[in-house]
Order: sequence, then structure tokens, then C-alpha cells
Amino acid sequence: MDKQKVARQFNRNVHTYDNVAVVQKRMAHRIMQTLEEKRVRPAEILEIGCGTGYLTMLLAEAFPLAKLTVVDLAENMVDMTRERMGEKSVRYLVGDAETITWDANRYDLIVSNATLQWFSNPKGTLRRMYEALSPGGWWVASTFGSDTFKELHAAFRKVETEYGYPAVQHGLPLRSPASWEQSLKEGGFSRVHTLTCWHRLSYPDCRSFLYAVRYMGASYSDSGHLSIGEQRRLLSEVIRLYDRSYREKRNVFATYQLVQMYGQKEM
Repeated sequence: MDKQKVARQFNRNVHTYDNVAVVQKRMAHRIMQTLEEKRVRPAEILEIGCGTGYLTMLLAEAFPLAKLTVVDLAENMVDMTRERMGEKSVRYLVGDAETITWDANRYDLIVSNATLQWFSNPKGTLRRMYEALSPGGWWVASTFGSDTFKELHAAFRKVETEYGYPAVQHGLPLRSPASWEQSLKEGGFSRVHTLTCWHRLSYPDCRSFLYAVRYMGASYSDSGHLSIGEQRRLLSEVIRLYDRSYREKRNVFATYQLVQMYGQKEM
């Protein structure tokens, strides 16, 4: 994955992200609910992928005495978080959380909301996150499961078959909850658990849905092997098929599979 391209996508869409990130906000509140259920009371927190700072603000409000460090790949996202947080004391980092060297045994809580799907080396990164936790510390994160946008993937497969185009990946290659759980256990975490739910959101039409995906910085495709004309033809036919096949009353719908995971470092 081209991380610089990902950063440019998020930098371009920083001002539209909050308007379309409905599901991500729900995921952030579910993280806070889990922290309350587990009675987590951290003195030092690391947030991986702060985005526009929505979860950052929730963490600061819930744990006003905690030291908070946030990191994001996109500089404009970090700037937006800084603006949202105002005078609150936060340590801001711009960079790739997978390559930054984290202090061992430092953080009582590491959180990440809708970021793990961008990891190039999830198993190795999870192990490094485990090492960065203090003994007894918690790791809580959410991501999108492999059922996310299943309607769109089905439409692409159908049109590609009809036109004789090779089937390629449209969107990120998302992992199953079981796969994430296994990686957490291999990374050394105990008390590992995953929670999975599905949300169906409505949009006026397929084009509106695709714009929403684009404006949240999540568009990703391997269709570069096709000519520009073929790509346009493919997308046009997919939109037509989607609008016809996945309609609920006056709107079309899209499925999001939300996966939350948590684990603890042994004392």
C-alpha cells in the first residue's frame, strides 16, 4: 500500500470527513463504552490515527488528568485535531504508527478508531503496540470487517464478469474478526475479545454513496490495469447495477461491518 497516497487522500478530505464519518463516530462512542465497562483509568494514553480528533476529545473529557499522545499519517488531520482540542495538553505526532519507535512499557491505554485497515504489517505492529503498553495496560481498537461494502463488491464482480475484465480488489482488503483475534493472541495479548455488528446506511443513490466514501478518504482500487475508457465504463455500469439492485424505498443502502477488539498486557 502506498502510504503517501493514503496521506494525500486524507489531507485533501479533512474538511469533509466529519460530515460523512457517521459510522466512525458510532465506533468511537463504542470504544468509550468499552473503556467504561472495563473500568480503565489510564495515566498515559496513545491514540493511533487521531483523524479530526473526534475520539481524542472524548478521551480528553473522560480522562482529564491523563497524558495524551496522538499520531496520524496525514498532517492536515493532526492540524484539525489540534484545532478541535484548543488549549488542552496533547502531544501531536505526524507519521506512520507502524514505523515509529514507541517507548516500551509506557502507555496504560492504546486506542485506535477506524485505522487498523490501513496497516501494512498488522501482526508486527500489534506486537510493537503490546510492547509499548505498561503491564496491565489495555489495547482497544475498532476497524471495518470483511463484509463492509459487500453490495459494491458484488456489483463490481458481476460487471467485470459480464465485460470480461479481470476481477481485482476494489476497496481495502479487509480482514475478518477471527483473523484479528488470532493476530492479537499471537502478539501476546490476554483477555482478547472481539465484538462485531453490522450497520446499513442509506444514500440517495450509488453516486452519493461513492462520494461519501471518497470524502472520508477511504477510496482505494487496483483497477489501474484498465484503460481510462474501460475504467469509466466499468464504474458507470456498476453505478447503474447498484441503483437497480440495492434499493430500499427511495434510497440505496450500503453495509458496514464494524469490528471492535480489545486485549490486555499481563501484569
